[in-house]
Amino acid sequence: MRIKLMKMEYFDLRAETRLESYADMVVIEKEGNASFITAVRFGGYPESVKGMSDAIYGGGSVTVEINGEPVILYRRMKQYRRELTHDGIYAEATLIIRDGEVNADNGGEENKSIDKPDMPRKCYLFCEQGDRDRLFEELDKKTGVPLIPEFKEYVLSELQGRGDTEAPAGCFLPGEV
Repeated sequence: MRIKLMKMEYFDLRAETRLESYADMVVIEKEGNASFITAVRFGGYPESVKGMSDAIYGGGSVTVEINGEPVILYRRMKQYRRELTHDGIYAEATLIIRDGEVNADNGGEENKSIDKPDMPRKCYLFCEQGDRDRLFEELDKKTGVPLIPEFKEYVLSELQGRGDTEAPAGCFLPGEV
């Protein structure tokens, strides 16, 4: 069994820079007609992976080939947690969006106004679709008070009933060849 990877490209005409890597997972959040990177994992040569990671983190948009079609993905500048691994001539990067709003005016630090009770906070929970146990576990990690496992179904049903939970527009995993 072979996994077909999604080609990612970054191009900066001013800096005359072109980077290429291959993603095995892309999570997209739609806002209007724009698609934003919520999470991505990609690999390749260490220089390309480090450069691509820096480009996305610093504000660069990338083109990803999803199901044979090129899709421009925008980024949220300096709002990602990054993990880089390196093993010989292969490197891998994972970028996952951080919770809450980030204020670019204060160097990417979280905006403390989001802690006000009247302002909802955006949280990202990553788990398999339909796995309510894992969803509850992830939700429990994000709350200020511990959640009681016996109330799992009630809590999740209430959040979904109020429209307080929303699935991302898409999580793309390459198909098997």
